Amino acid sequence: MSTYDVNKITIERPDRLDVTSIEALFERVLKDNWLKNGLWDLQADLHEEIEVKKAFLALDFDTQGKEKYFLIAKVGETVVGTIEIGEANDTIKACDDELLNQLPEIGTVFVLPEFQGKGIGSKLMEAMGQHLRKERYKGFCIDSGYKSAQGIWLYKFGAPTYLLKDHWGPGLDHMVWKVLF
Repeated sequence: MSTYDVNKITIERPDRLDVTSIEALFERVLKDNWLKNGLWDLQADLHEEIEVKKAFLALDFDTQGKEKYFLIAKVGETVVGTIEIGEANDTIKACDDELLNQLPEIGTVFVLPEFQGKGIGSKLMEAMGQHLRKERYKGFCIDSGYKSAQGIWLYKFGAPTYLLKDHWGPGLDHMVWKVLF
């Protein structure tokens, strides 16, 4: 599945029939992130992060999208990407910014490694932005401690609103963006 028509990517709400594919995507993308970001020796953290993402997906279904709200990208019947919104995480809340804390957090922007760099993440972000505008949000927040993702968000959103220097250790910064519509 190395070639596909970018116009045939569908963005939709997940169905319970998609859960196994989405959970497999979480595992593949997170393992790839751990390798790319030099975190492979932190296996317990990797497995915890995978379980957190699975719990977020379950929460979407359990609350009909009220606490966590996912969209997925498909090429044909294959789930190739995800994005989710929910309440801002504790790291974002620690920035002590009243407006930032009122905005939903965009998270779990994951695209299978072989589909990265092909506009799927951008399509997911665009679709989630449309959803947030429809729900009358003023914007969103997004954060990352992964250097690989930080490069993407720096390109898309510019300098972070908050830079948490050495948050994860020497030279391992965490970045938080407040994006208003």
